[in-house]
Amino acid sequence: AAFQGVTFLIAGSGKIYKVDEKSGWVEMTGDERARRIATDNNGQVWIIDKNYAVKYFDSNGVWTVYPGNAKANDIAAYNGTPVIVAQPGGNLLYGTGGRWEQLGNLEWNSSQVSIDPTNGMVWMITGTKNKIWAYTATGWLEYPGGGTAIDVCGYNGSPYILTPATAVM
Repeated sequence: AAFQGVTFLIAGSGKIYKVDEKSGWVEMTGDERARRIATDNNGQVWIIDKNYAVKYFDSNGVWTVYPGNAKANDIAAYNGTPVIVAQPGGNLLYGTGGRWEQLGNLEWNSSQVSIDPTNGMVWMITGTKNKIWAYTATGWLEYPGGGTAIDVCGYNGSPYILTPATAVM
């Protein structure tokens, strides 16, 4: 994950690091372990911890559990609102600050989620057919062209994908 030139990563041990211009990679405070990491368009850092809980790095430098007790497999965020691929089943949920709500009507499960930092558009990959979808004002729309992906990143209104053959498009 990255925000304005600051990069965050999860090491093989699950420890969370960020790049420091003077020192290189520096472990973040809190001795937290994570499975997935994301940043939102305001620089807020979000993780799915080793127990699949959703947490954010608060202004006091503490990893804090997001309300609602959801378990997640993937995470993205925009303007302080997390969107997750929830367990079990792969429903896409967004946080309301006190609970989790389903994002649109889904007829399938999701495996990956991304949010475009330039406009807040949510992108997802379906869990079984690896199709690319975007959440719009009218609901979920499949991206045209028939492509498949195993990961997605939205930017400036377009999806950038990793195909099953590991090509970046």
